[in-house]
Amino acid sequence: MESPIEQGELEFSSLELDPDDIYLPMGRSYRPTPEMEATLAELKQEIAQVCTPHYYVRYLPAVPSRGGMLQAGDTCFHAGGIIASAIRPASRYALFIVTAGFGFEKLQQEAKEDIYRAFLLDALGTAIAEASVRALCARIETLLPAGEYISYPYSPGYCGWDISEQEKVFALLHPDPQVVRLNASCLMTPIKSVSGIIGLGPEIRKQAYGCKMCGRRDCYKNRER
Repeated sequence: MESPIEQGELEFSSLELDPDDIYLPMGRSYRPTPEMEATLAELKQEIAQVCTPHYYVRYLPAVPSRGGMLQAGDTCFHAGGIIASAIRPASRYALFIVTAGFGFEKLQQEAKEDIYRAFLLDALGTAIAEASVRALCARIETLLPAGEYISYPYSPGYCGWDISEQEKVFALLHPDPQVVRLNASCLMTPIKSVSGIIGLGPEIRKQAYGCKMCGRRDCYKNRER
């Protein structure tokens, strides 16, 4: 059964930022200097004043599908074999969008002339978006009926799922364009936003995730190199 669209805000102070998300652009084995850690701490205090992550989520029944296809209600996604095989056992799907918000985006834009500050804000923005997805997943998991389980989240643009299918996610969730929007190139604004799908149901189990399941060695975000 299809559900209404749910939306809400996440408290920045409640997000658990993953250091790997922050430092990955600097190299897999990078360790920050004390000076960088101090700057990051200062930036987090600034971010806390302006950043209000927002989410949209909608639950749709999982319709039987084959190959690299996933069907959520009346909408068919060409998610690719890797993602489809991971969440095909679902009895329903959660389609979602999360965003760090325009407050954070404005802070980034104001820092564009300061290369170092802009670089660190970009890394922090990625960490905020990813932490917001994890927070939403945790919220969804607490609401599951007994005997149901949750998959990892999967997003267009990864593992062979074409980024153009973000249009379908937006069509299902109808987000307020003052909160998050999609341009003609299927890129989101604010930039630090994530859309995707989560599998739910009694047969769902979390599979190998991220770089472990993708296998692309040429990706600059590859954590397995």
